[in-house]
Amino acid sequence: MASSSRATMTNLPSLNFYPKNPSLDGVEFAARCPPDVSPRTRVVAVCGVTNIQYLASSTGEGFASPTIDGWFLSDFYMFNHLLRKAPVANQIWLTCCSPKLLVEQYGRYAHGNPFCDRRVVLEERLLDPILEAGTLRVVEPKILLERFIKTVEGECKEAEKAGQDVLLLVFGHGDNETYGITIGSASNTEFREMTAPRLQISRLRVAVGKRVKCTLLLTSCYSGGWAMNPDLNLTVIAAAGHGAKSQSWNASLARGFSGSIVASAILDAILASEVEDEESLGKSEMTYQELRTTETYAEMSCLIHDHLKQNDRFHDHHEISFAAQDDKWTEAWRERTGIPMAFFKERWEELSVLPAQADGFSNRDPSSIFTGSFALGGLSETRSGSAMRLTPTKTMPQIYTMVRALAAGYAKSFPGMDNVSINTALHTSVRSLLAGEGNFESRVDGMLALGYILSYRLEGMTMATNYKDFLSLDYPDCTSCCVEAWTFPLYESKEKEAKEKLAKYREAKSMIKAAKIFSTAADGQGYDYNKPEEYLAIAFVESGKSKNEVEQAIAVLKGLHTTLITPKVREVRQGRWFVDKANQILKPVKKTLRSMSPRKRKSLVPSD
Repeated sequence: MASSSRATMTNLPSLNFYPKNPSLDGVEFAARCPPDVSPRTRVVAVCGVTNIQYLASSTGEGFASPTIDGWFLSDFYMFNHLLRKAPVANQIWLTCCSPKLLVEQYGRYAHGNPFCDRRVVLEERLLDPILEAGTLRVVEPKILLERFIKTVEGECKEAEKAGQDVLLLVFGHGDNETYGITIGSASNTEFREMTAPRLQISRLRVAVGKRVKCTLLLTSCYSGGWAMNPDLNLTVIAAAGHGAKSQSWNASLARGFSGSIVASAILDAILASEVEDEESLGKSEMTYQELRTTETYAEMSCLIHDHLKQNDRFHDHHEISFAAQDDKWTEAWRERTGIPMAFFKERWEELSVLPAQADGFSNRDPSSIFTGSFALGGLSETRSGSAMRLTPTKTMPQIYTMVRALAAGYAKSFPGMDNVSINTALHTSVRSLLAGEGNFESRVDGMLALGYILSYRLEGMTMATNYKDFLSLDYPDCTSCCVEAWTFPLYESKEKEAKEKLAKYREAKSMIKAAKIFSTAADGQGYDYNKPEEYLAIAFVESGKSKNEVEQAIAVLKGLHTTLITPKVREVRQGRWFVDKANQILKPVKKTLRSMSPRKRKSLVPSD
C-alpha cells in the first residue's frame, strides 16, 4: 500500500480541497481511508450513456460501444459488481442500456490499464447475477434523468427517517460551462449533445435536501466544479478538476476503452485499505472500535492520489477534487460494520481476467519504459483547416472525399489524446475512416455528421491562430501545436519553474474560458472542443506575457468576438448549409492528405 502523508488545504499542487469555511485553509488532517459503505448506506447510481446510434460511427454502433463512450459503463458495472452483494440498506442502479443487449452487441466490457491485467466487469456469465440481484433498473433514455432525481429524493427521505447515509455515483459526460452531467437523451431514437438532459447542481441539491449525510462520486469532465460549489453541501469526490477533462485508460489493441483512470485508483485505494485494516486489527494496540473512529475523510484524498500516482505517470493532469459535507474533514468517515474484511477484494477477484497486451509507449504506468511523448507525431509544415459546408445535394463520392480530407487534416493537427472523454467517439471514427474501415461510403448521414463535427473543431483551431496573429504573439499556429507535448513534461517535472509555468498556463486558460471568445458547439457538432483555449493560453505563456498583459489582450479579443464573430456564427447556424467556400478549403487539405503515409493516416494522438 502507498504510504500516506498529512494533508492540508494549502501546499497541495495535485489535490483540490474545497472547504466551505475559509478558516480551514491550511489546517492539517490525518486519516487513511477511501470512500466506503455500511449497512446504514443507501446507494443510488446512474450511468448517463445511451446506446442510441452514433451517426458519425463507421459501423453504426451506439454510444454505448466500448470503442465510443462504453468506458462510462465499465465504471458503472465495476462499482455495481463490487457493491451488488454488500449488506447495505438499499441500492438502486439506473441505466438506459440493457446489459443483455450490450453483451449481445459488444461482447464484454473490461476495466483497467490494457497494458496490465484487466478484469471483465460485464459479460454473458455475469448477466444472471445482475438480474437476480434485483437492483438494476433499465429505463428509457428520455426519462432517465427524471427517474434518477425522483429516486434520489425517495432514498434521501428514507435515509433521513432511518438515520442512514446516502452514496450517489454518477457516470456521464460533463459540461464545460455549468458542470452539468449528461443523463440519457431528449429522444429515445436520436441523441444531440447540446440538447440532452443534464443533471445540474441545483437540482441535485434540492433532491438530496439538507438533513442527510450524502457522498457524491463523479467521473465526468469538469466534475471539480461540483466540489468547489459553496452551495452544494455534500461530500464530493470528483475525478477531474473544474477545468479538466476526465480520461479513460488508453484504448486496447481492439480500440476499446476500459474505464476511467481515476476509478481504478479509487478501487486500488479500497483494496489497499482492506489490507491495512487486517494488519491493524492484528496489532494489540489497535481495536476494531479504534480503527473505526480514527479513520477520517481528509487524507482519503491523499490515499486515492497515492494510487493514482502509482498507476499514471501523468497523475497531476486529472486535478481530482474533494469537498466534505459540513466541512467535517476530521470526522470518523468509514464504518465497515457488518461487511467482512476483504469483501471487496474477493468480489474483484471473482471477475474474469484479460491478460495484458504487449507494452507500448502509450502505457501510462510509471513503471513501464517510456520511449516517447503521447503527443508527438505529424508533419512540420503549417496545417490549415476551417469549417466546410456539406449538403446532401452533393454526390456521395464528393462528400466522402471532402470529409476524408477534413479528417486527414484534423488527424495531423495534434487534436488531443484518444482517451479524453470528448475525443473517444470522434477519434474512433476518424481512425476508421482514414484506415478505410467500416462502411462510410454507403452512409450519407454518417459522413455528414462526421464532417460537421470536424468542421467545428478545425474552425476553432483556425480562430485560435487568427487570434494569435492578431495579437502578434510569436508562436506557431494552433494546428502545429501539441498541447500534451507542452503540458505533460511540466506535470512530470519536479522543478519549481515547471510548476510556476503550469500555474501561469492554468490562470491564462481560466481567463480565456471566462471571456467566451470561442464559439461553443452547436447541436450535431459533438461536445465543446477546448484545444483552441489551451493553445492560446500556451501562446501567452511562451510569449512571456504578464497577467496584466494577458487580461488586456483577452479583453480586446472579447470585444472582437462580440462585435464581429458571434453575429456571423449565428447567421451561418441559422441559415442553410452552403458550399461556396468548399473548394478553397479542400485544396490545402488535399495536399495534406496526399502527404500522409498509410501508417500516418491511422495516427491520431496518441498511438501505440
